[in-house]
Amino acid sequence: EDKLDDNVMTKTFNVSLAEKQRIPMIEHFSSSTCAPCVLINQLMHKMTEENPGKFTYTKYQMNWPGTGDPYYTEEGGTRRAYYACDAVPTVFFNGEYINTGMAQNMLDIENSLPAYANIRGAFNVEGNTINITADFMSYVKLEDVAAFITVNEKETTENVGSNGETSFNHVMMKMLDGANGNNISINPGEYQRLEFSFDMSSTNVEEMNDLEVSLWLQNLGTKEVYNSKYAYEYTSHCYPAQNLRETTSAKGTRTFAWDAPEQGTPTGYKVYVDGTLVEGNTSETSVSYESSKPLLMVEVIALYAGGKSSVGIVNKF
Repeated sequence: EDKLDDNVMTKTFNVSLAEKQRIPMIEHFSSSTCAPCVLINQLMHKMTEENPGKFTYTKYQMNWPGTGDPYYTEEGGTRRAYYACDAVPTVFFNGEYINTGMAQNMLDIENSLPAYANIRGAFNVEGNTINITADFMSYVKLEDVAAFITVNEKETTENVGSNGETSFNHVMMKMLDGANGNNISINPGEYQRLEFSFDMSSTNVEEMNDLEVSLWLQNLGTKEVYNSKYAYEYTSHCYPAQNLRETTSAKGTRTFAWDAPEQGTPTGYKVYVDGTLVEGNTSETSVSYESSKPLLMVEVIALYAGGKSSVGIVNKF
């Protein structure tokens, strides 16, 4: 006899508040004493030069073969152990092993996929000290993830080894605060801010005016990278708007307002309602929207000069 009262299945769904542009993360293990590394470095450099803004990159110079690269660090060794990387050259793309290099179509595919996290950061330099502020935001609940921050030098020339290369790109100099990342949890629509000041004179950095900062969010268990971004260079942080709220609601028209960022002067604001762009660059700090729906998701992003932007602030009304 059929029994219907126990025909039950329970499954939990994690629904994202919004989708954002995915910026893939490249982690590359190499060495100036590795002959096969030369070709891969050349191919990777060509591909990244042809795809500005479509990736984030960090390269770890290893202490083998032979005497190894003089710019090897223990932090790079920790990342090597995390990925169980046993050879150079080796590339990991969004946390996945892809052998020694990557093709253009791989980058195109990842760029086309939605991301459910967003990252914005900036750094400036005072003497030998780098100051970094970074906001890590998620549109889904992320628990026990790691936020990574690496300070790289765009091009180095003083770590020449035995493979014939005379310059090297995206070389990691320091991981803040350490090679295991920063453990954080983020509720949907919220962000976590990390700030660091570090004296780079203890590293192998050659020129303080040639730095880049890679930021990414990663699940340490699965190795999945949720999203990544380069920090804005040698500038102030793009602080987000504050205190998003509904101010009036009458006859189907609802008005939402927000306060200016705690620091900085935005050139305008971008506003989304339920994922639809309703204001592309308004100078106002409020927006009215015609809707009879009982629940709306509103997001406001602060815009800054030079095409820069903050993470969004999100609220449901």
